[in-house]
Amino acid sequence: MIAVPAIGGKQAVGLMASFVRDHVKRSPSLLLLRQSIFGVLGQISRLFPVKRSRVVFISHGRGSQYADSPRYIAERLLERYGNKLEFVWVFDDPDKFAELRDKGYRLVAFHSLSEFYYSNTAKVYVGNLFGPPQDYVIRRR
Repeated sequence: MIAVPAIGGKQAVGLMASFVRDHVKRSPSLLLLRQSIFGVLGQISRLFPVKRSRVVFISHGRGSQYADSPRYIAERLLERYGNKLEFVWVFDDPDKFAELRDKGYRLVAFHSLSEFYYSNTAKVYVGNLFGPPQDYVIRRR
């Protein structure tokens, strides 16, 4: 049996997500369950059309910063195209970056249903991650 510390809110969700991610990699039966869940989510995501003007940004893995290449790409696109594009930023704690809403960015929480929706309906996904975006971001043409 594995003990999970008693913490609340976003910390608990993040802890459970990292716990599941780490243990799923090692367990074949959990890997099959994970693939099944993402398969269902992938099919659900196809119900929503891709919005050509939507761009999703994430910086440093879990969206812990407003920095690096995604920040400068977002700022340049905002200067150039303004309100013609919809800018969505993924952060682990969107409340820490509330001032970005004034610039015209929509902020969503990492590993939330909002992130799933916006990431799967965006035409462009900008991040400085190593490898593909989150497992539940389904590439569509």
